[in-house]
Amino acid sequence: MDAKNSLIKATKTQTIPLHPFDMMTGVVNIIYICYYKNTLGSDTFMPTDMLRDSFFTTLAEFPILLGRLQVDGSGKTVVVVDENNLNMPEFKETQSDIHFGHLQSAGFSWSTMPQGTVAVRSVATVGDQGYIKLANVHIVRLKDNSGVVLTVGLSHYVVDGIGYCTFMNQWAKNCTHLQNGTPNNSVHARTLNFDRQTVARCLPSRGSTVDQATRSLYSTDGYMARWLAWLTPESRGSVFSVLMALDNYTFLKPPTSNWVTSIAVDIRGRIDTASTANYTGNMWTPEYTGKLVYSTQKLAHFQPFSVSTVQCQFRKWHTSMGQPNTRVISQLCNSTS
Repeated sequence: MDAKNSLIKATKTQTIPLHPFDMMTGVVNIIYICYYKNTLGSDTFMPTDMLRDSFFTTLAEFPILLGRLQVDGSGKTVVVVDENNLNMPEFKETQSDIHFGHLQSAGFSWSTMPQGTVAVRSVATVGDQGYIKLANVHIVRLKDNSGVVLTVGLSHYVVDGIGYCTFMNQWAKNCTHLQNGTPNNSVHARTLNFDRQTVARCLPSRGSTVDQATRSLYSTDGYMARWLAWLTPESRGSVFSVLMALDNYTFLKPPTSNWVTSIAVDIRGRIDTASTANYTGNMWTPEYTGKLVYSTQKLAHFQPFSVSTVQCQFRKWHTSMGQPNTRVISQLCNSTS
């Protein structure tokens, strides 16, 4: 039985409710571009069959990527994995007339990239089938078999940066096993955790006080926020896709010239390392550094003093982030989701 059929047979129907942390950045995809040079001039450099089979093997460990985003009766977004109707990721390969050496000599400048290298949008929008794909892979084979450009996009609805890297590392391990002739069923599969209740179980019974800027950003109501929350993931993606195409976010700007700036803090090791080590969902939270002067000019116009001040604020907030802060933010997210 080939890897794809084994994946289909092994996948079972399940529904995974998403956590409010998943919804904060779910509208975007996490996309990385990897470059591989055929340094030995191998005729069988990174063969497609090996990449595809190891990819399907890895998906068996990430069944959530085979689901569809749906809104349940209570208005909450869930991922439905239907064993009889899987949302198979897009996996495609194209050939380019650009040589790896040309990309390398140009410092992998975006202007030299083969056309269509990034086949998935940065915003999670519907594909040709009419629904959002949770995983997309595009392999670009370069001229004279000089190398490969691999683009992988995973939906932020179901993984964060840690989850993304976990998937990629596991894919690399499975590919290595396959290359070395190790049967798929003998590869030790890592037990991954997709249960969104993990976040609640790891939080302490009491929270702490968060600053007013953070509380306001999570608790302040508004017509635009309600409308965006009411939309389906597909419709929400379409709205943001149009806004990005227009390059116009004026309706999102606050009425004053002051902005609050956020940094993403991974909270796995800050709340319960043992329980969250294998959790692949969004387990990060933005911490806010306070008000900064917003400028329509380029970042080069910021003065060194202001940059150093922001860096100090980042360090302060990053150090203070822990269980009590996370609990309060989680409660605020639940109350407004």
